[in-house]
Amino acid sequence: MKNLFKITYVRIYSLLGILVFSFTSSVTLHGQTVAELQTEIDNIEAGSGLEANGAYSADSSTNYLGQATSLKNADYRLDQELGTERGARELEDRTLQGNIDDEVTARTGADDALQANIDAETTAREGADNKIQNNLNCLSLMKLRRLKILKIYLSCNL
Repeated sequence: MKNLFKITYVRIYSLLGILVFSFTSSVTLHGQTVAELQTEIDNIEAGSGLEANGAYSADSSTNYLGQATSLKNADYRLDQELGTERGARELEDRTLQGNIDDEVTARTGADDALQANIDAETTAREGADNKIQNNLNCLSLMKLRRLKILKIYLSCNL
């Protein structure tokens, strides 16, 4: 009896499956049959990267999505990682800008000190040049005086 019940159950279930399939394939919704709607759903699932049954399967070879449980969770995980990365980049940018500002300040100070040394050296050289010129002028005057004295001497003694 048990086997007879099992065979009868399978036949009834098979008949019901045929009836359900026959019924659902003829139903339409907004001008589309169930088969057309299922094709559209299958295309959406495939385009979204979902399995054929609509389940989400995380790609374990990715850096951040291996543990994702859904498309929404994958978006969340990516957003979290991008936020972390953005924060790290902003911190690094601030550090680099601080280093650049420090270098500009140091170079400006060094340039100012170098310019002050150049100005002091220029002033010292101008002073030395003026002193040399004064000495040359004095020597020239002394030479002229000696020549005058020599001329006077020679004119008196000749």
